[in-house]
This record gives sequence, structure tokens and C-alpha cells, in this order.
Amino acid sequence: MRSLTFVFALSIAAGALAGCKQEPPKPAEAPAVLTVSAQAAAVRELPQKLEITGSVAAWDPMQVNAAANGLRVVEVLADEGAYVRKGQVLARLDDATLRAQVAGARARAASAQAQLQKMRNPSRTQELRTAEAALRQAEATAEQARDAHDRFKALASEGGVSQAELVARETAWASARAAADQARQRLSLTREGSRVEDLRMAEAQAAEARANVAQLEAMLAQTRVIAPEAGKIIQRDVHLGDVSAVGKAMFQMVRDGRLEVEALVPETDLGRVTPGQTATITSDARPDLKATGTVREVSPAVETASRQATVEIDLPRGVSFQVGMFVRASVQLGSVPTLAVPAAAIVAKETGSEVFVLEGDKAKARQVVPGARADGWVAIAAGLKPGEQVITAGVGFLKDGDKVDVAPALPAAPAQGQAPQAPAARGGGAGISH
Repeated sequence: MRSLTFVFALSIAAGALAGCKQEPPKPAEAPAVLTVSAQAAAVRELPQKLEITGSVAAWDPMQVNAAANGLRVVEVLADEGAYVRKGQVLARLDDATLRAQVAGARARAASAQAQLQKMRNPSRTQELRTAEAALRQAEATAEQARDAHDRFKALASEGGVSQAELVARETAWASARAAADQARQRLSLTREGSRVEDLRMAEAQAAEARANVAQLEAMLAQTRVIAPEAGKIIQRDVHLGDVSAVGKAMFQMVRDGRLEVEALVPETDLGRVTPGQTATITSDARPDLKATGTVREVSPAVETASRQATVEIDLPRGVSFQVGMFVRASVQLGSVPTLAVPAAAIVAKETGSEVFVLEGDKAKARQVVPGARADGWVAIAAGLKPGEQVITAGVGFLKDGDKVDVAPALPAAPAQGQAPQAPAARGGGAGISH
């Protein structure tokens, strides 16, 4: 019994001794304080741009058709991608039949013209001389008949000839005078030519023959399919052996090779776009393609279904964009005053963009609506007021409501996309003070 009491006493003493050697509990640690930089949101002149999408189209599309019907294509002289000049032959149609018709029409026209010329000047030199000689002979015969009549008349008064012989001489003289008059009329007709009515008819026949030649020559010219203007061929729809048909397209062309972007702009942004503004054109499918275009025209009408209007942007000549490509256009709207913060202050979240605003010594998360970005600054469309202090360095380590310590110096705002800097350590170390 004594031994048990002794052991129990020793145990108590050992426990008391052990309790005397335990360390006192540590005090609770103070919450960590981040050292950050802050800057006031302020109104700045920032370049604005409008991001829109559209398609590449021909500035002035042209469709080249055959003007002749039912002729076989015997030659194709241009292909897709070729630049052609105005009047260049693109294809040829079979023209053998038309050439023969033109030759016949030309011969008929030459014959009609010769006939007209003959009627205008019917008397050749030989015919005129023959008529003149015949008149001289008739006049001489009439003169001889008159002299004979006069002699016989004198003899008849003396009784030297009978009355019957005198009558015969009078008849001969009258016949000679009539023959002379006929010869004189024939010479006059030879000199004057055909009647007016006959001449007009011959002129009409010659004109009809010339018109027939012109018509067939025009049809012959239509067997050559030519470029109406200089430009680039973007589509060929004709092949050897095809039969031409009026209205059927053979080639699709872009006049002068000029392309444009036809983009749709919401009516809410339509007033911000004006002709003359520049636009950067890019392609998702071809990242290597990039060009600077110029807004040429803004459609005066808005589509009622989509509430959008078409904006036409001229592309520079020689670009490698193709008709029908989907592209993006960044239209430069110019600089306008707008509330802005450094790009480093923006924190991207799944729910949107936010910044941390200083409220006393606390960082409070604030949802904002960012706008255009330029030179390391981001326009704020909603969520902030001018003069509010936003944290610009250390935002990647903050949570809503964290206590912060603002550094006296403000570092330059990093460009968008730059990784945030680790917060500066207050008094050295890892940047968290205890």
C-alpha cells in the first residue's frame, strides 16, 4: 500500500515538472498587406476604332457575254487571274459563214454603187461624141433639104418643075428638120442623164446594199469576244467547243482590278463611320494578308431585318485578297476624349472585366466595361468615374476586400499583354509584411 502511494506521488510530481517546462502559445499572425501602385482614372484623348467584318468584293464587277448566237467557240485567249486591257480579244467564235456572207454583200454593194454612178453620169465620152456627131449630120441633112426646097420652089414659080416635085421637096425638108430635132433631144438626154425618179431609186438600192454590208460586218466583229474595260478576270465560264448564246456569261471581270470590302455596321455605330477614314483589313484564313483601305461610301439605307448598313472600303491595287474572302476591318475613327485607365489595371474574368478601386486601405473589385485600347491605356465605357483611384500594379495578387499599402511612386503603365509585376516588398522580402 505504501509503495502504490509512493508511485502515485512520483507521477504527480513528474507531471507537475513537465507542465512547468511547456512554452506559452504564440500570438495570432497579423493579416498580410500588399504593397501596390494606384492611379486616378482620367479623361484622355484616345484613338478610337470600330471592329467590323465583311467580305471582299469587286469594286465594279463586269460580266462578259457573247453577242453572237449559235456560233462554236474555236479559241479561248484569256484565263482566270489574268489582267487584260480594254479591247483585248478574250475568245473567238467560228466566223467562216459570216465571212462568206460579208464578201457577197460587198460585191452586191459594189454593183449597186456602179449602177448609181452610171445613172448619175450615164454618158461616157464615146456616147456623147456619137450623139453630137449624129446631131451634126441631122442638121446638115436638114440644111441640104432646105436648100433643095428653096431651089425647087424657085423653079416651080417659073414652071420648071411640077407641083408634085415641089411637094416632095417640102416633105423631105420637114423630115430632115424632125430628124435633127430628135438628134438634138438625144444629145440633151445623153448630157443630162437619167430621170430623177430612176436616180432616187438607184440611190436607195445602193444605200440598202451598204447597210447590209455594215450589218454583216458588225456580226462578224461579234465573233471576237473582247474585254469592255481593262481589269482582272476572276472567273472563266467558256471552253473550246461551246456554242455561244446571247446573255450567257463567258467571263467575270473586276474593272481595273479594284477590290473593296463590303462590311456591315450596326445602326448604333453608323454615325461614327464617314468616308475617308482608314481601315486595317486582315483575314483569319490568311494571317499573312494585311492591307490598309479607305472608307469610300456608307449606305444611306439600313436593313430592317438586321438593323445594319453596308460600308464599302476600297482596297489598294495589287493586294492578294480574293473576291468572296471573309475579312475583318478595323476602322480608325480618330481621337476622342474618353475616361481611361492603364491597361495593367484591367483584370479579365469569366464574368467580364474588372478593376480594383482604392477605398481607404482596401482594394474593392469593380465591374467595368472596357472600350478601345491604345498606347497602354484602355477606355472605360461604364463602371468608373473620373478621379477614382485604381490599382495599376499588383492586381494579379488581389482579392476583393484585401488590405493594401499604396507605394508613393507610380511606375509607368505596362503595355497590354505584359505580365503583371510582383508587388514590391515593404522593407524587403517577398512583398508581404507581417
